[in-house]
Amino acid sequence: MLKFVKLKKIKLNKKYIILFLILFLFLSAVWHVNKPLPENINYLSSEIPLQNSQINFLYDLTYTDSQGNIAHEQQIFDEIIENINNAQEYVLVDMFLFNSWLGKATTSYRSLAGELTSALIEQKTKYPNLKIDLITDPINIVYGGDISPELESLKKEWSGLSSF
Repeated sequence: MLKFVKLKKIKLNKKYIILFLILFLFLSAVWHVNKPLPENINYLSSEIPLQNSQINFLYDLTYTDSQGNIAHEQQIFDEIIENINNAQEYVLVDMFLFNSWLGKATTSYRSLAGELTSALIEQKTKYPNLKIDLITDPINIVYGGDISPELESLKKEWSGLSSF
C-alpha cells in the first residue's frame, strides 16, 4: 500500500523574496560595472591635440523647409562617396545598414546604399588593385532570408567576394 507523506509548506514572506531579488540585481549590476575586461580590448591612448582648423563637422539633416518641402542635407554620405572616388589603394567601409529597404515609407529618399555600391564598383573598375573591405551586418539579408540587391551587385562584380 502506498503511503503519501505530506511535506510541510515552507512559507516565505513576499517581502523577503523581493528584498532578495533586489539585492541580487544590485550585486549583479555592481559586478558587471566593475569586472575586469578581457585582455587586449582595453586601450587608452594619449591625447592628440587638434586645432579648430583641423576639425570638419559633417552632418546629415532631413527637415521641412519654409515652403513645406522635405529637404535633405547629407554631408556625411557626400564625404564618404568623395573619399571612395579618391581612393587608389584601399577602402574600408563599415556600415551596419547597407540596403535600400524603406519599410512603409511613402516618401522617396536618396538611394544611399545604391550610390555607395556604384561608387565602390566604379572605383574598383578604375583601379583593379584597389583593396576594398566591406563590413556589414547579416540583417541586410534578413539573416539569410532575403537578398540585398546592393550586396548581390558587389558579389557579381567581384567573384572572389565572400558570401554574406
